[in-house]
Amino acid sequence: MRGKLITMLLITFILIFPANAGSDALPVVSPCEIEELKFLISDGYNAYERGKPDSAHIIFEKAIQIDTSIAYGYYHNGCIYAREGKDSLAMDYLIRAIGKKFVFLTYNWIFREDPDWNRLRKTDLWKQVRYARLTLKIV
Repeated sequence: MRGKLITMLLITFILIFPANAGSDALPVVSPCEIEELKFLISDGYNAYERGKPDSAHIIFEKAIQIDTSIAYGYYHNGCIYAREGKDSLAMDYLIRAIGKKFVFLTYNWIFREDPDWNRLRKTDLWKQVRYARLTLKIV
């Protein structure tokens, strides 16, 4: 079962990873959209801290709807799933985020520093996703 999950996630990752991911070019996002994204992410974490993770996920989905080409909503939804111990969903959203443009996030923060991912960083799945990202970026 675990092997099938890893294979499925890696295939999904390869299929959705755009050729320009990781480039320095930022998506065109209006200042109003940026402020709205910041507000939604803050509101999502506040909902989670109040014991309402389902509300947090709904809020992060709203952030995704603002601009589906930006990693922000995908990434933070994955963070909440990681906090909840829902590893498959967390990794699914992380993989989606990696395939998007980053506005407020860096790969260093994601792969080394963000405490939401500490537990998953120790897994083989994490290493495979990280390795796949590095390999695909070079090609």
